[in-house]
Amino acid sequence: MSKLTIREMIEQVPEGQAQTFERSIADPGEERYLTVSQNWDYFPERMEWLNHPSRTEEPWFGTRHKPRISVSTLARPNVRFKGPSEQVVDLYSTGSHAFFISDKLFRLIEEMDPGSLEHIGFELRAKDGVLPFHAVMPSRVLEAIDTRRTTVRIEFDSLGGGYFRKVRFPEGIVFDNDLLQGVSSFTDLDAHAWYWSKDLIAEAKSQGIRGVAAHSPASPKRREVERL
Repeated sequence: MSKLTIREMIEQVPEGQAQTFERSIADPGEERYLTVSQNWDYFPERMEWLNHPSRTEEPWFGTRHKPRISVSTLARPNVRFKGPSEQVVDLYSTGSHAFFISDKLFRLIEEMDPGSLEHIGFELRAKDGVLPFHAVMPSRVLEAIDTRRTTVRIEFDSLGGGYFRKVRFPEGIVFDNDLLQGVSSFTDLDAHAWYWSKDLIAEAKSQGIRGVAAHSPASPKRREVERL
């Protein structure tokens, strides 16, 4: 069955208008990838990024029309944790598209999916010592959404006398598993998040990784699948 790419959908919608492209296959198939974020059970607000860059300079994934800002552009992060080192977990969100992860988690991801992260190393300072950490972003930016199984809505918002295009997924996202063979970690050009394979999540769990919450991207409402 032929399918439109999201780029082709965008080209079909006149500026200032909106259009919904309904999925043609109702069966979502096997869900192999989940959205990961920090686990609030561990009070991640105790982590402070003291030299956080300005909003225009912070790392982000980029769009079809605005370039990516890599973690390689950062000054080495000056990060402290307001607690003992034993309470530091392995993953923290940063308010940008970068994440702070422990050296243990970094090495696990590198082992399962070599080269899938861009990173800069730093020392996280806890009250009783320092720990090796990394500021990371997925280096792999894919167009991995299966548009046969995903409803896509193209919208335009008025902004400063012009229009700002938005790509939305009102019924959730289904990825193309065939395209993602062998991939453990990535982000998507039109659906900004960090996605892990279930195999990576299972391995992280088995190795005692802490601080990760995993949610289903296929659900239009936030539905938690795993919590480490």
